[in-house]
Amino acid sequence: MMPIIHIRWMPKQQLGCLSYTLASTLAVKACHEVLPGSKSGIVLNLTPAYPRSQHPADVKARIADLFQAQSFLDPSVLGVYPEELVEILSEHDLLPEYTAEELELIREHTVDFLE
Repeated sequence: MMPIIHIRWMPKQQLGCLSYTLASTLAVKACHEVLPGSKSGIVLNLTPAYPRSQHPADVKARIADLFQAQSFLDPSVLGVYPEELVEILSEHDLLPEYTAEELELIREHTVDFLE
């Protein structure tokens, strides 16, 4: 049986944690500008979600990890959101509004370490 996935409605600007990512990105940028050579990190409460089997329904349930962990981790460390997450949000018309400049800031100012 396929799992039922409910996406609770919330304002687009809050979905995908864009405001959190932008705040973190600006803090990293400021730290590096004010204290050249310094290292800036982030503390994330990550709980990876793995499929319990290779059954297609279990594998599809991996969506939980995209929303709970990867939506924070990938932009902080890699500078981009996971492509699969962006596709899901686009498919449901839930992508937050953003500018090219905001995406460039995220891409250019990733953390130096995870804690």
